[in-house]
Amino acid sequence: MRVSSKLVAGLVLAVAAASSSAGVVATATASTSAVAAVARGAEPRILACTGVPEREPASFVISCADANSELTATRWTSWSMRGATGVTRFGLNLCNPYCAASRIRFFPGSSVQLSHPVGTQLGELYSLLVVRYRIGGVPKTFSFSWAGDPSFGRPRHVRLAACLAPQLGGSLSVIPSSRGAGNVTYALELVNRSETTCSLSGLARLQLFGRDHERLPTHVLLAGLAGQRAVTVVLRHGAPAWASARFSPDVPGIGEPVTGRCEATAYSVRVAETSPGSALVVPVRPPTPVCEHGTMSVSMLTSRRPTS
Repeated sequence: MRVSSKLVAGLVLAVAAASSSAGVVATATASTSAVAAVARGAEPRILACTGVPEREPASFVISCADANSELTATRWTSWSMRGATGVTRFGLNLCNPYCAASRIRFFPGSSVQLSHPVGTQLGELYSLLVVRYRIGGVPKTFSFSWAGDPSFGRPRHVRLAACLAPQLGGSLSVIPSSRGAGNVTYALELVNRSETTCSLSGLARLQLFGRDHERLPTHVLLAGLAGQRAVTVVLRHGAPAWASARFSPDVPGIGEPVTGRCEATAYSVRVAETSPGSALVVPVRPPTPVCEHGTMSVSMLTSRRPTS
């Protein structure tokens, strides 16, 4: 799948297990002398959704598949070969009544702990994250493990192919509370459903369709400054790429009806690439007209979920 005429392959996703079994959690029982012999630059890191290891990140998306959990405003109090600890503003979507209709709730003063480093060709990577937080005074624990993640077993310096339509799923869904000045913003989410790591980059080429799959007027404009550069988003299994699409659902453009709907309601959108027969169609949630002859201001694909 390509965007801006293609979804390009990009960057290297690095990781292979140092042990004979990829993804096996290390026991972290290194002797004091062995720990002392390791340079500071070799201390474990945490694998981000971009496929890049990070050290002491202030903000960090935990669940790449849905971005429903994250660390924000994190202050790390220790970071060593044995583990890392800190205090964070923990964000979690409680999925009430269901995830798509629920917003992330934040819990300041939560504690975060990283442990179980695994040796890889990128160096040591922590494989277990535990957050302890409180809801209404009741202590809760959130755990996330990278053990068994296919990325941990991938050889370094493998060139990633562009994600193809059969590998992807997704949606174009409204961002709650994004309405203003006659406009609304929807988030385009493209998720890697396959076991093969791939990449996306650039501006999505979109085509709106109606209830009966009829083609609707669609005009995509690049949001932001002209000349901005695309970034490559590395998608491991379950990881998403995001873009925002802002448009008017009810303010007619030139030549559109001034009463009733400006355009027919869009129920799905095709995310196209130039190669024949390779395009992804995802639902529009909720279905909506797109006024001004289908004009949408769309951002470049990134690894961060848009919030407005």
